[in-house]
Amino acid sequence: MTGVTPTRGTAAPPHGARYVRIVRVLSVGLGASGVVFIALAIPSITTQLPVLQPWFGLLALLVTPVLPVALGVLSRRLPVGVLKVLAGCIGIGYLVVLVLWMPAMTPPALPSGESPWVLGFLALPTVAAAIAWRPAIAWAYVGVASAALGLLRFFASGGSALVVALQDTLYGAMFSAIMTALAIAMINASARLDVAAAAARAETANAAAAAARERQRARVDGLLHDSVFTALLMTAESAVPPPASASHARQTLAELDRLKAHDAAGVPIDAPDFAALQTETIMQIAPDTALSVQTDATAEVHGDAALALGEALTEALRNSVRHAPLARRSVQITATERGIRILVDDNGPGFDPDAVPSNRLGIAISIIERMRSVAGGDAAVRSTPAGGTRVILQWSRS
Repeated sequence: MTGVTPTRGTAAPPHGARYVRIVRVLSVGLGASGVVFIALAIPSITTQLPVLQPWFGLLALLVTPVLPVALGVLSRRLPVGVLKVLAGCIGIGYLVVLVLWMPAMTPPALPSGESPWVLGFLALPTVAAAIAWRPAIAWAYVGVASAALGLLRFFASGGSALVVALQDTLYGAMFSAIMTALAIAMINASARLDVAAAAARAETANAAAAAARERQRARVDGLLHDSVFTALLMTAESAVPPPASASHARQTLAELDRLKAHDAAGVPIDAPDFAALQTETIMQIAPDTALSVQTDATAEVHGDAALALGEALTEALRNSVRHAPLARRSVQITATERGIRILVDDNGPGFDPDAVPSNRLGIAISIIERMRSVAGGDAAVRSTPAGGTRVILQWSRS
């Protein structure tokens, strides 16, 4: 049994497997840190909420502790694009809170020695900015947020704590810079690994496809030598009666037709070659698809089944990309001596298969009927609204 571990596409995908994993890990860390910061800030929060406008108090609670915790809780469920948008909302919302704090505060200043409780959360939005935006923007955000923090500390003290405000600014900037640097380093490293892995997969897929084409060329060369040339010689030399030559020629032409039809019925294709061809197709249509391949090295697929499986897989992926462009996709190909099974999954919005109009041919004709037209072939589409979609393609050796 040969196997290919889960991979993602070929070109430098913006949301490669390692990148996605790091974004989710950082989101979980952000949520856990939010819980810790809430616990530490409870005394200040309970003291200062009464001196803030009610609407602003709710906004400050939503932006600083609630959204980071929500990001951590939802990190395993939401697509990475949505996580980045949510992280960006945390960053922008924190700046809004810093700017509106003084107008929303009822007394002109906080009691001596107190500072706005939102200042202690600076590291959370700066790391969120590293998740949401490019490094240059994230670093600019660190500078702007740190400056806004210092100004708020100064004005919230009634203008009597300049030195303390400067110290808080420097401390906040240094701590946030360290956390931001770590987050950016992790994200950049994961992106570089995705690029390297994509290049390696592309090279492997190209080599496998080239090997499959070479085997096909050798098969055609053998047919030319054993059948075509023999038929020509038989006719030229008249070594056998003309009816025999004609019969041999017809058999040769039929064999060439089967090869031209992508190894149709009776002409099998090796399972590893079949998997390599499908891998190439998958990476062209949806390069960010997570792919898992398990094949028996000696397994074969009938040519007509290979053609139907490939066409149905192509249609399933195109449907997924068309109707769920932001979804996470995965394809699992399993080939044994008993047959082939392909699972195409996405976590998109899903749909009700029973509600699909009969004139929509993508599912009925391009996938299900195409597979059922092959001996031993079958297909099924399972989906529910908001529950993602699974397409099952299978062929059993008769």
